[in-house]
Amino acid sequence: MTTKIFVRPGLKIYQAKKESAYAASIVGKEEPVLEAKHYVFYLSDDSGFSLQSTAVETFNFLVREKSVWPFGPRTFYRKRLKPGDRVLFYVVKSKQFLGAATLKTGAFYDRSREFRQLVRDPNSYRINLESVLSFETPILRKALNLSWIPRQGGCSAITRKEFETVLEAGYEARKEA
Repeated sequence: MTTKIFVRPGLKIYQAKKESAYAASIVGKEEPVLEAKHYVFYLSDDSGFSLQSTAVETFNFLVREKSVWPFGPRTFYRKRLKPGDRVLFYVVKSKQFLGAATLKTGAFYDRSREFRQLVRDPNSYRINLESVLSFETPILRKALNLSWIPRQGGCSAITRKEFETVLEAGYEARKEA
């Protein structure tokens, strides 16, 4: 019995061998159902990706109005982001969460004029968002007693429990308002 290996155009040989070995290892096995991952996207004033000058303006315009998020080509986790993953938006300078969303798409390169007019960096990747939740009042990180700490870069992973802790704080702030 011969096995044919199909190689996608532009795929390097070592990647093709790795993919075919993986494919052979899962033949006949049931695919596991993956749970959505949870991430924190960082916002900062005078970001290199946004045309707005402050982090709050960036959140209001890109996330609340346009339901998109720009992602740098070298940002960690870019290739791991999948539709259905949940994200929080965190302002680095003021150390507060502004809102949450669900990813409608993973990060992809969008050459459209519409997207290019929204962002400063023409090499930005686009992530479409859905179910955007904006907290009535920003949630301070230190008030939540989280073990998660911000890392350098545009994104970091967070546990489901801590994600839900931030969301609960957002709902509580909404009830009080």
